Amino acid sequence: MKREKYETYLNNDKYYKVVGIYTKHEPLLTALQENIRYLIKQTEAAGLFDQDERSMRNLNRELYTFNCFFAFKQVLLKTDYNSDAAKREMIEICRNYYRNNKKELMNIDEFERTYESQDAIYWYTKQTFLYRLVNKALRTEDYEAMLVLRFFILDLCESLRQNYEELKQHSQIVISYRGLKLTPQEIYNLKQNVDETIATNGFLSTSRSKDVAYAFAKKGTKRSNVETVMLEIDVDMSKVTVILADIAQYSDYPEEQEILFDSGASFTINSVLYDMIEKIWVVKLTAKAEESWISDIQTFLNEYSSERDMNILLGKLLYRMEKYSVCRKYFKNLINIYGNEEHEKLAKIYDYIGRSSHWLEDRDEAIVNCEKAFEYYVFINRLEDAAMITSLIATQYNIKDDKVNGRLYLMKSHDMWKETPTYYSENPHCGIGRIMVLFGSFEEDHLIIRDYFLKALKIYENPSNTCEHSNHDEEIAIVCQVIASIYNEDNDYDKAFDYIMKSINILGKKMVSAQTRKYYVECLNLLWSICDKTHNDLWSTYKNQFDQLFDIELVQLDPDLKDLFDSTIDLRRIHLDTRDADSRVSAEFLQHSLKLLKFLLKSDPKNYEKIIQAHMDIGLAYEKTKDYDWSCQHYEKALEMCQTYAPNNSKQISTIFKHLSHISLDRNNFDHAINLRMKSLSVNEKTYHLTEKENEAQCYYDIDQKFLSIDPDKVLEFIQKSLEIRQQILPEHHVNIAFCHHDIGVAYEKKDMFDAALEHYEKAIEIYEKHLFDKEEYQFNVKKAYSRCCSNIAKIYCHQRKYDNAFTYRMKTSSIDEKYCDLSEKEKEAQCYFDIAKELYGTDPNKELEFTVKSLQIRQEILPRDHITIGFCYHEIGAVYEKKVILDTALEHYKKAIEIYEKHLFDKEEYQFNVKKCNDICHTNVCIIYCRQRKYDDAFVYRMKALCVDDKKCHLTEKEKEAHCYFDIGNELCCTDPDKALEFTLKSLDIRQQVLPRDHIIIGFCHHNVGASYEKKCIFDTAVEHYKKAIEIYKKHLLDEEEYEFNVLQLYGQCHNGLAICYASIEKGKNVNAIDYTLKALQIFQQYSPENKIDVARCYWNYGYISWMKGQYDEAIEQLYKSLDIVLYQNTIDVGRSYHLLGVCYYEKFAYQQALSFFERALKNYEQFLRNLNDENAGLLLYYTSLCLFKLNNYNQALEYAIKSNQVRDEIFPSIHVQRAASHSILPLIYAKLQQKEKSNQHRIEALEISKQLISKNEKVTNIG
Repeated sequence: MKREKYETYLNNDKYYKVVGIYTKHEPLLTALQENIRYLIKQTEAAGLFDQDERSMRNLNRELYTFNCFFAFKQVLLKTDYNSDAAKREMIEICRNYYRNNKKELMNIDEFERTYESQDAIYWYTKQTFLYRLVNKALRTEDYEAMLVLRFFILDLCESLRQNYEELKQHSQIVISYRGLKLTPQEIYNLKQNVDETIATNGFLSTSRSKDVAYAFAKKGTKRSNVETVMLEIDVDMSKVTVILADIAQYSDYPEEQEILFDSGASFTINSVLYDMIEKIWVVKLTAKAEESWISDIQTFLNEYSSERDMNILLGKLLYRMEKYSVCRKYFKNLINIYGNEEHEKLAKIYDYIGRSSHWLEDRDEAIVNCEKAFEYYVFINRLEDAAMITSLIATQYNIKDDKVNGRLYLMKSHDMWKETPTYYSENPHCGIGRIMVLFGSFEEDHLIIRDYFLKALKIYENPSNTCEHSNHDEEIAIVCQVIASIYNEDNDYDKAFDYIMKSINILGKKMVSAQTRKYYVECLNLLWSICDKTHNDLWSTYKNQFDQLFDIELVQLDPDLKDLFDSTIDLRRIHLDTRDADSRVSAEFLQHSLKLLKFLLKSDPKNYEKIIQAHMDIGLAYEKTKDYDWSCQHYEKALEMCQTYAPNNSKQISTIFKHLSHISLDRNNFDHAINLRMKSLSVNEKTYHLTEKENEAQCYYDIDQKFLSIDPDKVLEFIQKSLEIRQQILPEHHVNIAFCHHDIGVAYEKKDMFDAALEHYEKAIEIYEKHLFDKEEYQFNVKKAYSRCCSNIAKIYCHQRKYDNAFTYRMKTSSIDEKYCDLSEKEKEAQCYFDIAKELYGTDPNKELEFTVKSLQIRQEILPRDHITIGFCYHEIGAVYEKKVILDTALEHYKKAIEIYEKHLFDKEEYQFNVKKCNDICHTNVCIIYCRQRKYDDAFVYRMKALCVDDKKCHLTEKEKEAHCYFDIGNELCCTDPDKALEFTLKSLDIRQQVLPRDHIIIGFCHHNVGASYEKKCIFDTAVEHYKKAIEIYKKHLLDEEEYEFNVLQLYGQCHNGLAICYASIEKGKNVNAIDYTLKALQIFQQYSPENKIDVARCYWNYGYISWMKGQYDEAIEQLYKSLDIVLYQNTIDVGRSYHLLGVCYYEKFAYQQALSFFERALKNYEQFLRNLNDENAGLLLYYTSLCLFKLNNYNQALEYAIKSNQVRDEIFPSIHVQRAASHSILPLIYAKLQQKEKSNQHRIEALEISKQLISKNEKVTNIG
């Protein structure tokens, strides 16, 4: 055989299973042995980041399950057992497992003959039966297997600990590597969890040699659709306690330089980057201290401090972890360990067998074992336990629908409780609460059920001190859920809301197990129903949480949830497909879809319809995150399955082609995109009947729609092709031709080519008017398209100040718009004036005021004085006067609006605007005006009023509302009056620290704003202190499902940006920390919210600012251009800030003409966003502009800008301030050049006088005169 003939297969991805070509037996045998070893290693590695095989877990999300698992491991290693008997049991089970494998049976025989405890590492490295079984048991959390293997696991852990103590004496830093193959979704999970902590369940094998790890990483695998990954793990043994051992000396392959980590090792993911040269993903990890989670596990075990028997404690942990099948089997095995005289232990054993059988829905088994537990409890005079187990028997009969026996046992339990001393006390035992719940569950009448549950609630909230439970939160939550459900069914929504919120607030803090998660989702579903019926906005706060928690695992737990699950998945898909969802929403949808796909492939592999949809959903999620290769893999798999199993499902096939076309468009592969779109249209039920030319035109049109909001030039390129074809083959007034003219108008409008836009809009309108009442269904609703066209024309005419024309087209809109067509002509006229005024918002306040007043006058003539639209007019007039800084008049109109809004807050009618939000905005604006007028008491009153009607805040206590008001006022003053901002934010912080946990998220918000205020005051050390406190709190909430007032990830990044600015000022020339924090902020924004371009731009601006401070002007300019590229089309003050600093950099490079150009652009931007240029940045910009003009010998203009700078700074700074000295210092130079010596000397003296006083206060004075 000629090797060369087949070598092409080695580098062809299609033949990924080909790993080598051999022409001789000896190298083939060696290669086979190496690949068998590799396969064993890779099988272990394959589960490292798999969601089913839990080799590694995210501790931020899964701390509870991690604590359970390792508490189990700790107790397991402390249980009493006979090591010889345990060894025999393990060997017997291993022999049975490998009964058909001669080689492994020989290994088992050798192990039985020769094994000693000190040989544990050696036997583990042999990669025989023990290596596989131990790793599989730990990786899959197979508790039954861990019980069998505990004798060996204990020896291995002890050997690793001893080896670790030796290694620590000789090594301080250990860097090791692990090569493996991961699927795209596993890599995606890693990318999403940078900065998070993960922990191993099993023992993690790595190598000191990067080359060895790389060789393993690059080897072929039978797994398709995987990518090569290298883990790089850094351990500083002087700082952290992570058990690891250098086990090369024990291995048959010492050249691999193996390092073995003990189970439970935890790591922080530092970065996940793709090496384009090596074609490998590099994941950098840093080991974390073992102590960071040991204390949590100890706290977890303290709940069982009364249980001294480790064997029974182990079973209780299995029950706590909801491993009911293993728990029952384990306790059954324990029966044989204890003699018949161990009554207390046997009572507990039968008790837990009964409880586990209850959750396994084995009613008869539960009854039998509960009866036995009852006998033992009675025998040892544990009447309370006996009564509780009797109530569990009653529950079984109730579920079996045997009401007679159920009531008998319930009464028996009740009678037993009557004999206990707590029954008649004010604080009964919680078991009596369970009796009340059971009494209620046997009834059918709502009033009776509710009364029993209310009695139970009272008991749970005030239990006896003799009750062994540390709290009864879960019981309280479940009872409140039932009470809420009853009130909801009885249409008493206020009480239903109160009780369901009580349940949600409890369960939201205790969502640790699958069962509590199920209860919580059911509560959220009930809240959804109540809010929907009462038009309460609070549901929006919990919606994201509901979407994230409700997954296939809950459906497995409770099949009754299946229909609800299917409907929510459909809603999530629609939301993701039709909107620009943020990365978090896409990531959550992806996780749900991946779980569902795994579940379907495992449990229902022939349900092709749902499997195809799952692949499409995964493709959609990856498409939204722009992971296009991974997206295409799933779309193509869905297409392949569609064509094989559902060839007649033209809708799905068309949709897949459409999404593949979108991806090609995003990759600028237009020809391929057009080809795919044509395929989509050819199988679509709505378009397959079209001719090829019509399809081609439709294809160009659909591609134009993709670019409509982002690239007007591309829109024109494609839409004109579509129009050209349609004009050739369709009647001249065909509605599709109108759609083309409409989009051309939109594109020209975006390019500010308004006359061309008007021309095409009017052509579209001419055609639309012929089709307004057609019954045929077109691609778009013609009436809505006509209305949009008229609105766009009106907007352009407003822009061109042709208000009569704008009014005409507004009236056309109102005549066809379903919302306004029932209005009288006068009402339509008023609405048109109002809409034109809204169109002028922010551009021409005088005209905006004129049209709003016209609207108000008409409405006051024809409508009741408290009509909601009159409120909207007052609101708009208030906003205009606020912009014009006529604050008293603004207040007057805002208050009139509020007076009307308060009469309509609970109207069910749908208005043009959300009344509650308008009311809140009005109160907030009044608060802002009072802050500007320094009337802080009045500001506080209006902020409190707003909170009281805010659905999301009205449930707060008075103290929390007070703190919220102080915070909001401080937040408003942060940029304008840092001293007052600090005063109010510190008041808020003080209250919140008294009433909330120290790491509550809103305490983080306070520290953040305190830091920002100190930064504004240039007290940078204190600012750093508060920013760091905020970051510590934010870290604990980064993955919270709750929706807070602010985006925590965004604030987390902004805090790092704040630290960067502070360190830039503290470190001056060094700026090491400043750059580190800037890069960290940039990484946070790019990873967690890449759609949030503004914050990314601000990171580049910070980098530019720091580089400017270091005198690195070219680097600064490069970073500032990056910032400008992002913000240029956003029309925000960030554009001005970038121009400003670019000008300063060019000034420092002596490029005065370029500097002046940027200063002029910055000034134009500041004039738009800074009121009367009354701002520190504006003063600085005017100062630099004057300097620039001075350098260019333009002294008259330089004087003009210097005087303006002086005026701004005199107004906003105290009389003795370095910036006032700087402004006065440029004026003597300019006046000297203008031959005005007297004025020159006057300002020179003033600058020197201010400087003297600054120096006397030990303030640094530079560049003054």
